[in-house]
Amino acid sequence: MRISFTLALMWLALAQLFVPAAGAAGSESAAVAPDPFISAASRIGLPLYRPATIPEGFAFSDLQLVTAPEDMLIVTYFSNDGREITLMESSPEGLDCPDCPTIDIAGSPAPYEVSKSEDGATLVDLTVTREGVAVMIGLRGKAGMTTNDALLTLRTVAESLQKVKPGTGASRVDDSQKPVPAGLRDAAQQASFPVYEPAKLPEYFYLKTVSYTPKGLASDGKLSTPEQLLITYAAGAKEIHLLLQPAGAFQMSAIAGHRLQIDGRAAVLASGSTGPVLTVNLGQCLAVLSGGVQPATLQSVARSLRLIEIPKP
Repeated sequence: MRISFTLALMWLALAQLFVPAAGAAGSESAAVAPDPFISAASRIGLPLYRPATIPEGFAFSDLQLVTAPEDMLIVTYFSNDGREITLMESSPEGLDCPDCPTIDIAGSPAPYEVSKSEDGATLVDLTVTREGVAVMIGLRGKAGMTTNDALLTLRTVAESLQKVKPGTGASRVDDSQKPVPAGLRDAAQQASFPVYEPAKLPEYFYLKTVSYTPKGLASDGKLSTPEQLLITYAAGAKEIHLLLQPAGAFQMSAIAGHRLQIDGRAAVLASGSTGPVLTVNLGQCLAVLSGGVQPATLQSVARSLRLIEIPKP
């Protein structure tokens, strides 16, 4: 039975051990390899491939590396017309499809599948194998996208795949030793609850804004807003938000979603209006992570949360 592209991405969303391809870049930036593909090739146990040709109108958006329970690389390209190309590279197990139609790619048959998403979009995925690595290339487009047009686009990408050579000397600074940015340190001093920050962020994310809000009272004297600290990290148009509130600000039992453990801490993974939302109980502090990234990315950030050790004034 062949694992569909949609199911594969669902598996990725619940993956418990996500490892970014390289370190964070920010106010106190870490030294990273200049090319995320080269950095990923140095960290994964599979040969990696990258497309030398990307169809016109598409631009690189995101690269994510998963190393457990098995090695997997996810690369995304977006276009202004709303189409999305996603490459998933992994071992071939579970990706065979003897009943699928095929097209010829570099002299070998490549199986493909066509499916529809809940929002009516069309998804066409094509799988090629290189040196024991399965490269599944998916194109998501509007309902009017034809299979033939999608396959022409996917063929262009598949035929241009080139093996990535691991880089050398791609060392980086230990994120856990980085100093706390001044703005975040000042905000943490104001908060009455313990404050956490991620020691590791996905490739190219940096600290964008920090906003501390004390308790707010409504006109009738009743509590209207809890004390909170909102930290935003960005990489291009993508953002990751970390909202911190004191314990008891809300009840996690009332949150609907997939319940899991993040390093022994109770957590809930849910779907928000703009992407996944991950809530984690840190004991004396509640953390809510959200943003337009993969759920596995939020889980990785949550695992790296470190307590900011700052004496209160």
